[in-house]
Amino acid sequence: MSIRGCFSGIVTMLLIVLSIVAVFAAGPVTPVAPVPPVAVVEPAQPDQATIDSAREIGDISNALGFRLMANMQKTEKSSYVLSPLSIEMALGIANYCAATTTKEGITRAAGFGKLTPTQIDGDNNKQIRICKKPDSVVNISMANGVWLPKDTKFVLPHLAEEFNEAYQANFECVDLTTPDSAKAMNDWIAAKTSTEKFGDMLKPADFTTTTSMVMANAMLVQAPWVAPFDKTLTKDADFTTVSGKVKKVPMMTKSLSTDYLENDTMQYVNLFLGNTGRVCMDVIIPKPGKKFSDIGFTAENWMKWQGSCDSANLTLKMPKVKISDERDMKNYLSNAGMQDAFDTKTADFSVITGAKGLSLSVLRHKSVLEIDELGVGVDANKAAVATALTSKTTTVMLNRPFVVLIYDSMSNTILSMGVVNDPQP
Repeated sequence: MSIRGCFSGIVTMLLIVLSIVAVFAAGPVTPVAPVPPVAVVEPAQPDQATIDSAREIGDISNALGFRLMANMQKTEKSSYVLSPLSIEMALGIANYCAATTTKEGITRAAGFGKLTPTQIDGDNNKQIRICKKPDSVVNISMANGVWLPKDTKFVLPHLAEEFNEAYQANFECVDLTTPDSAKAMNDWIAAKTSTEKFGDMLKPADFTTTTSMVMANAMLVQAPWVAPFDKTLTKDADFTTVSGKVKKVPMMTKSLSTDYLENDTMQYVNLFLGNTGRVCMDVIIPKPGKKFSDIGFTAENWMKWQGSCDSANLTLKMPKVKISDERDMKNYLSNAGMQDAFDTKTADFSVITGAKGLSLSVLRHKSVLEIDELGVGVDANKAAVATALTSKTTTVMLNRPFVVLIYDSMSNTILSMGVVNDPQP
């Protein structure tokens, strides 16, 4: 029986009670009334129809993420990380605004199939509502922005309001010919995600006299481990990078009982984040001598692996990870079939203006992945929890390139995924 099955059965009953007592002494101590425990109330569960809609668009964004990773893996030698959900949402916005062959290309690249723009927008809206606060200690912040030339006249007068409603997206007309636009847009992204980690996402060089439309998307995930690693057990250890170089990295160690799968090509471990374990992290590492291509790394196989796990006692040795990955998605998405959207001669975003003339100049995506003893992107201090295991224990040593997937198990939607070719570049 898997731990995942056990967790889903108790998660709705989980209640975390905290009690904090501080004593300051200066002369005689005056008795004080005891501090009552503070109950942390978890967010209400969405209805099943909302979950089903989020799963529908989540399946599409997951498949998109695996396709993009397969293309990146052919050439990338450094670590890389992306948010397939964030990219899919940007394509959903572009798809709504597009017509003719441009729309067909976006649909093909994203994998929207026969979903209408209204269905895509509705599913994405439900996905945002589900992801926004999965539990009381997990923070997920999204920023979707579209900027058009300042003299753009909308055919649909309420288009900006509609996108703000569906995607919580910034949709406005500004001067795209001045490099000063980069700072204003970066400031907006920083405010939406409550972090400076995306502060230089758009560059002054992106803005020239030919810039006609800019899209940016960013996602920040901050989540503590259900049971953090003990910092005193973190020691330097060897990690062999994708290029074959052996380097010392801080290697964390934890004993735990969790969902686990091992076969001839890989080891697969499921880890829980937050208070409830609804947000999960899967780590997948090829067996020595095997490549990622030997695993069959697809969305379909990932779902099969989830259902094939058994509970196991593990000693997990995992490096601390700090990766910042920034890239223009133009080449990847053009190769996937949406080259018309970037071509000034063929792009058709006439839903916005009623005529051709707009094309995608920049579609930049930035992801930051930081993993340490406390969790994913966590800054606050937490006490370490040690687990003693008495039965047979399997060691999983992440001392060579491995895959990380962070996802919301309620909709099975991947929030962030990547390959750690070098954990500390």
